[in-house]
Amino acid sequence: MPLIDIGQPVPSFEMTDHTGAPVAREALAGSRFVLFFYPKDDSKDCTTQACEFSNAAKAFAGAGVKVFGVSPDSVKDHQKFVAKYGLGFPILVDQRDASGTPGMCHAFGVWQEKSMYGRKYMGVVRTTYLVDADAKVERRWDKVKVTGHVGEVLQVVSGQHVAKPAANKAAKAARATAIKDDSSESPKAKKAPPKPAKKPAKTAKEKPASKSA
Repeated sequence: MPLIDIGQPVPSFEMTDHTGAPVAREALAGSRFVLFFYPKDDSKDCTTQACEFSNAAKAFAGAGVKVFGVSPDSVKDHQKFVAKYGLGFPILVDQRDASGTPGMCHAFGVWQEKSMYGRKYMGVVRTTYLVDADAKVERRWDKVKVTGHVGEVLQVVSGQHVAKPAANKAAKAARATAIKDDSSESPKAKKAPPKPAKKPAKTAKEKPASKSA
């Protein structure tokens, strides 16, 4: 399955989290939520990402946004992971089917072919979805780099869009262009034309010289 584009509805799902509590798309209707898909519990990058989401849990809650982790690990692995690091958000249990494919990861397009040392295999590509109150994709982060990711998601959630600095650069460029264009109308530029006017003055001075000759 392909990744879900921005503006498109997310698939319906009915899952349980690591505590056994049910989590369904329909039950989340009317609220925004984050789904971050990661490859494996207790691996280095996944632990860093999970801990950063946990540290920001209060900030997300303050913005009215729920956070859910998703991976194909077992319930026991999830429980150990949460207990070991004191994670402050639920992790959904994405059970594999007979072919070994985790249903939710597949439905959201994050179950993809990967390669390591020339060996190809299927696995979870680290991806984060921000889902709006209408159960549509508000924002998607692909092939997530862990460093700074949670902060970026939080910026978007709180309305501090990360694209604003780029807009500021564009505004500065526009102002610079305007200043450059205005420079042709500056007083200094207007003083330049009178220089040729000095020539008639020199011609007037030459009249006495012709009399002396």
